[in-house]
Amino acid sequence: RRAAARTRDPSENRRLSPRARRPRRHKCPLCQFMEDSPCAEVFGEWEACLNAVDAEFSDDDERQARFVERCAEPTLLLKQCVEKYPDHFGDMFGA
Repeated sequence: RRAAARTRDPSENRRLSPRARRPRRHKCPLCQFMEDSPCAEVFGEWEACLNAVDAEFSDDDERQARFVERCAEPTLLLKQCVEKYPDHFGDMFGA
């Protein structure tokens, strides 16, 4: 049985990053591809790191610096996973 969808209070938007405030109509095709791939779990960890940095920092330069600092390990793990499955990823990522 599905839980009822929670309606977001507009005042909550102030706590979200600009990217998170945008209505999500469709999932990014690349994100969907990654979620359907053998690297779905690693991608999820990488995306969670990205989203955490996005939510914490509003300044673009600060956000980019913190992403490099905090998400280096998940980024390298994702790269290693993509390279492990060249048949799935083909030339998309140079795997």
